[in-house]
Parts: sequence; structure tokens; C-alpha cells
Amino acid sequence: MDVVTRQAGYIHARRLLVYRPYWLARLAMEGEIAWCLIDGSFDAIAGHPDEGEVQALLRQAVSDPLRSTGESYRRVSVAASRCPDCGFEAGLDRAAHVAVCANCHLALEPRPDGLHLRPYAHARIGEVRLDGDYLPFWRYAFRVEVAGAPAVTTLEDYARLLFPQAPPPGFDPHGAHLWVPAFRLLGTEFGDEAFAALVQWIHAAPPAVEDGKIPLGGDCQAWPVTLDEAGAREVAGFVLFAMHGKASAARLNTMLVGRTIQKAKLTVSDPRLVAIPFTRAGDEALHPVGGTARVASLLLRGGPELDAQRATVHGAAQRASGKG
Repeated sequence: MDVVTRQAGYIHARRLLVYRPYWLARLAMEGEIAWCLIDGSFDAIAGHPDEGEVQALLRQAVSDPLRSTGESYRRVSVAASRCPDCGFEAGLDRAAHVAVCANCHLALEPRPDGLHLRPYAHARIGEVRLDGDYLPFWRYAFRVEVAGAPAVTTLEDYARLLFPQAPPPGFDPHGAHLWVPAFRLLGTEFGDEAFAALVQWIHAAPPAVEDGKIPLGGDCQAWPVTLDEAGAREVAGFVLFAMHGKASAARLNTMLVGRTIQKAKLTVSDPRLVAIPFTRAGDEALHPVGGTARVASLLLRGGPELDAQRATVHGAAQRASGKG
């Protein structure tokens, strides 16, 4: 979103609940014992509450925020990892909401009562590919309502709504669908860049979708769905920001962004899971077939190395104080 606007008001803060750590301590200060509230992020004194304020804070505290003593916390479901169609058994990624069976290429959705088959489609770009990588995307029909203009349901109409005279160079979205990567990207500098690059590529050249699973007969790696459909709906609003490259962002102003993106009513419907072919470069990055977008394999694998790069409130505080 930084490409489009630096106005913090356009970040959907209503979707976020941020917790900051504080220490509540009784300290000897100039010979007197008094309460002190210490900010655990900035290493600074945040206040000197009186006894009544201290008791009010303590009454609000949740002693067991994870509800670790409740049944829901301790319940574990154990199910066979064997494909219900072909019987192939393989471990699933712990973050996977949907995974593709390596043997029969059907999509498997883990539930408390076991694995269930999940319908999905695949995209064909050029010739049929039996080898290589496939990345999952959620595809939605959409409707954008902007005050003072008719509702639009195609990207061509939405582009004309943004730029009635003529679109800027490189901004040429097509189709009647919004595409959301079905794997987690946002939250790191490289992940944000990959998200924008994929969004710009796929909406400029939407792939042809064919019903059914990825074709059999080759050496294929189908990456799991780590962003479920509910999460993808939340991310869909950021697609309208990410579709803009430098040229189109330069044509936007704060009023236009507010009217056509931030205050626009976006409705998505008819979710469809689609596996899209990618090629693997020498540096282990993945590129969409026929496109120049780049997804580092680290972003797909995840793990501690990627988690260390994620932006957090605490990390921002450390950088602001010069300690990070």
C-alpha cells in the first residue's frame, strides 16, 4: 500500500487488535513505595497509577488468555493421513488448509473427522504441463460500488472508473475476477513485494481455467493452501491497492484513493480454488509461466528464518528506539 498512499488512515485498523506488554510493579521511589507502570516495548515509565487504578487494571487482566484449562484447548483430533481416494499416505504441512495428494492429485482438506476431498480447478498457460510447480489461488467474482458511479463487475470497467481519460502505461487489468494468492505472503518486505508482483501479473493476463485436478503423468509439486477462504476474503480488499504499479500509483491522489479504493464497497462471491503453473529458476525462486513475477521459495516454506523477517509492533518499537 505504500506505493499508493502514505496516509495511515487507509490501513484498516478496525480489523486489528494490538496488545502491548506492560509491567505493573511496586517500587521504592525516593524512599516511598509506589506503583509504577512500565512500557515493555519502549523501556520507559508509562505512568504512576494510584491504588484504585491498579485494582481496575488487575480486574481486567485475563489470567488464562489461551484457556489452557478448558476442554477446547486440550482436545486433539487424530485422523489417518491416507488419501480417501487412492490410499496414498503422506504427511501434511501443519499449516495446510488444503493439500494436493502427490499420487492422484486430488485436493485433500483435513477436518476433525479425517481427510475430505475438496473440489478445485487448474490453470493452463500454453501447453499442458505435467512437471513443475503449481501454486494455489482463490478466484472470486466481484462487485465494486463507488459513490456517484454505477457498480462495476469487470476489471476493465473498474480501470475506466479510476482513469476515465486513459489508463497509465502498464495498468491494463482484464477479466471478471479477483485473484488472491492462497498462501501467506504479507508481513515481510519480500512477501509484500511478491504479493504485489503476482497481483499485477495475474490481473493483467488472467490464465485459462480448466475444471478438474492437475494432470497426472509427470513430476509435479503442488504447494498447499495456507490461506483459507475466509482469510482470502479479508485480503481481497488489498488486491485493489496491489494492482497498481509505479506508473498508475503516480496518477492517484488521496481523494481518488479514498473514493475508489478505501471507501469503495467490495463484494466478492463464488470462491474457486485454482492451481496455477509456475517454473523454478536457478535461485530456487518460482516464476509464473509466461510472467516475470518472482516468489522466493522461502516465502512458501516458511519457518523461523521467515518469521524473523516479519514486521511486528514490538520490532517497530525497537527500531524506533534505535535498539533493533
